[in-house]
Amino acid sequence: TLLEWAKKHELEVGIFGALHTYGRALNWHPHIHLSVTRGGLDKHHSWKPIQRYWNIHFAKKTKELKQTVNYLGRYLKRPPISASRLRHYSG
Repeated sequence: TLLEWAKKHELEVGIFGALHTYGRALNWHPHIHLSVTRGGLDKHHSWKPIQRYWNIHFAKKTKELKQTVNYLGRYLKRPPISASRLRHYSG
């Protein structure tokens, strides 16, 4: 796995995930989103890119990190429907 490979090469990689329980149509659709760094920090806290290629898709690197962080924050924090749009709740 990526974590085993990183440990073997003494790198600290970044991984975060989010569990979503709904789809775009607000239907029950549990799924997981994961993001993984394309490299890691060595013991001197220097960035080392991963040189090895796997048969997985890596999204293109964005030019503006702040835009990416803002997008992910908005996407992951909001509920599927805002409380102001709810007319009735029986829970």
